[in-house]
Parts: sequence; structure tokens; C-alpha cells
Amino acid sequence: MITRFFRWRIMLLTMLLVLNIVGILYALASNNVLGPIVAIVSVALMVIVIIDFFLPTMKAIKSVTNAMNRINSEVQTNIQGQSLTTPIASLETLRISNNKEDFGLTKAFNHMSHAVSSTVDNLSMERDTLAVVLDTMADGVISIDSEGKISIFNNTAKDMFGISDRALIGLRLVDTVNDYEILDLVSQAQIQTKTLHSDVEIISTKTLLHVTATPIGDNAYGGVLLTIHDQTEMKLIETSRREFVSNVSHELRSPIASIAALLELLSDGALEDSDTALDFVNRMTLDAKRMASIVSDLLELSMIESGQLNIELKEMNLLEVVADSMNYVNNQNSDDKAEIKVSIDSNIVVMGHKDKLLQILVNLIQNASRFTDKDDYIYINSQMDLDDSHVMVSVRDTGTGIPQEHLPHLFERFYKVDRSRRDEGTGLGLSIVKNLVQMHGGDLSVDSVEGEGSTFTFTLMVP
Repeated sequence: MITRFFRWRIMLLTMLLVLNIVGILYALASNNVLGPIVAIVSVALMVIVIIDFFLPTMKAIKSVTNAMNRINSEVQTNIQGQSLTTPIASLETLRISNNKEDFGLTKAFNHMSHAVSSTVDNLSMERDTLAVVLDTMADGVISIDSEGKISIFNNTAKDMFGISDRALIGLRLVDTVNDYEILDLVSQAQIQTKTLHSDVEIISTKTLLHVTATPIGDNAYGGVLLTIHDQTEMKLIETSRREFVSNVSHELRSPIASIAALLELLSDGALEDSDTALDFVNRMTLDAKRMASIVSDLLELSMIESGQLNIELKEMNLLEVVADSMNYVNNQNSDDKAEIKVSIDSNIVVMGHKDKLLQILVNLIQNASRFTDKDDYIYINSQMDLDDSHVMVSVRDTGTGIPQEHLPHLFERFYKVDRSRRDEGTGLGLSIVKNLVQMHGGDLSVDSVEGEGSTFTFTLMVP
């Protein structure tokens, strides 16, 4: 529009200038008295034409300049966040009355504002999406620039290093992560410009981390991206698996070795002596039963821990279940075992699976009997908890007690306080009991004083 405006005005000006110049030359060359008058008139017309050309031009330039100044003012205000809500709404007010050039400039800038706003919104959305993705990742992510300053530090990484929820962007990694192995890994990745891996143990949080340092770019001493995977649980599982295999091998090796030795003695002539042979057979039978008991307990524990064992809880009288468990233990034990005293309200009803509840009580009573002298007592008591939602059942003995250092490990598989007592128990009983109690919606705990006795307490839900 501005170009077309200037074009026709320049053409008109050129034509008039040519005519004026011709008129002036004619006037000067003519001896006519009108010559000077024509020259003066031509000059005056030329001045008027020039003024007529420049005044609208200056006005148009001033209009455009004013529009640009106002747009610049609006943009600066928008950048400073002082008054405008959106760039589009503000630019629509920049139209100058009946001035197509100003309107076109405003419209063009408004269109550009739309494009820029859309781009900024998309970038903002991508940034927010990236932040959410990083903060919900199971792995820690840390990014540093060439100066060693943090540009990304997600929440998982903060938890791994025990860092409180504070702003870390812009801080130096060396001032945030106080671990020489990680800092050295970052340095080596920058120097070698290749991805490096390392397993790092964080002493403060007792975690084992697998750290991958990846250089950002191809230049030495550039930025580095750290991805950190917590291997603590995996390491614990691996350690537990090795211990489990070792314990199973140990528990089965003894009876198998005993049976093999007795069979060899029988084959070497002991079979001829009927009394000796019968004794060997009885001992092999006990070893075989022990192995069968270990395998049975292992299968049951495996089914419980894998969720394959489901039980249906029903209402039942607690005292009746305790009486049945006492009868079972008394039938299994000899007469020289400690007496059992029961203090349970006959009206207490609990939610339970009878066979599994019997198994819990029998195991705890047998453990108490095993470590209590025949002249002492075993006490079975119950009481309601504070909110009357559970019944607390305790089996207390007055036996040898358990040293404090053993209590945290008492419910672990194959754990035995006295390793010399290999002929009694598989080391799986208390682990099974704890799992069965949890399947009943309760919990199992132990309190013991060495030399005074132990108390095992478990809770059961009431209807």
C-alpha cells in the first residue's frame, strides 16, 4: 500500500517538474514580457507540488512511526508483565483511524504475535511434559552443563541422595553430590567423550546405585547426562536368593550325609546285627522325616509368599481353637514338658481360618515348650486392643530367652538362634507363622529378655 502510494505521487511529481522546467526554459529563452511571469509561476507550482508530495509522505511516515512506537511500547509492557493479559487483545487496539498502512502493520504484527504465542505455548507444554516425565521416572536423572552446573535434577535423584526438596538448578554438582566416585565418573566422561558406567554405594542412604554418565555433544569438557538406577532391592533379592540356596543346601546336606553314612555301615556288615540295624533304620527314618518336613515347609512358604495360598476367614471361638492346639501339642510332647496356663475370655470370637490358626498357635507353643523347663510355665493370654478392632494373643514362656541381637532376624527363613540345635525345627516355622498372621489381617511381634523368657504376640481381627 505504501509503495503504490509513493509510486503515483512520484510519477505526478516527475511530470510536473518536467513541465515546470520546460516552462522556465521557455520563459528564459523568450524575449516576451510574459517570460519572467511564466518562470515565476512555474517555480511556484514546482514548490507547491513538492510540498504536496512531502507533507502526506511525512504524515504517512509519522503514522507508521507512531504505530511502531506504540507496538514497541505494548511489547515492552507485555514482556515486563505489567498490564497486558494477551498480546492479541492489546494489538487490536493499535488500529489508527482510517489509516490502512497502520492497520496493515498492526495486523501483520498481530499475526506474528499469534505465531510466537503458539510456539511459546507448545514449548511450555513440552517443558512441563518433560518435567512430569522426569519426576515420575523410577531412575534418577541429572544433567550438568560444561561448567558443572546443574540443569536437571529430578525428584528420584533427590531421594537417592537424601536431598530435601529445594531448588538445585544452577548449583554446581560438586557442591550438591558429595561422592567422589560419581564426580570422577563425570570428569572421565567429559575427558574421554564416551559413555561410562559404574556401581556406586551411597553410605549415607545405604543404597547401591548403577550410574551411567553420557557426554552431551562431541567436545571434551562439555555437558554430561547422568542416569542412575537404584540396585539396592535387586542386590537384596540376589543376596537373599544366595542365602536361601545356601541354607537349603545346609539343612538337607546333614540328613542326607547321615543317611548315606548309615547305609554304608549297614552294607559293611552292620545289617547282620539286628539291634544295630534297627537303630540305624530308625535314625534314617528320622532324617527322612526331617527332609520331608523341610520340603513341606518350603512349599508352604513359597505358596504363601507368591500369593497362591488363599484362605477364607470365618467367625470362631478363640478359646476353643487354643484348647485344640494345646491338645495337639500335649499329644506330641512327652510328659516332662512345661505346663500351659490359659487366660482367655470364653466369649471372644475372632475371624480366622481354623487349620491355619491352629498352625500358628501350635508352632508358638512348641517353640515355647522347647526352651522352657518342665518346672516352669507357658502362659497364653488375650486382650482387646484400644479400638476394639483386634484381639491381641500372647504366648509367653519363662525359659532361656533370646539375646537382643537375634530379635531383628527371628522371622527370617532358616534363622536359628542356636545353630547347634540342628535336630529341632527347620528354621522356617516362625517365618511361616508371620506370613499366616498377616494373611489373617494381623501382625506378629516378639519381646524377650535373655534368662527371663520370651513373649510372642499376634493380633486377630474381630467380627
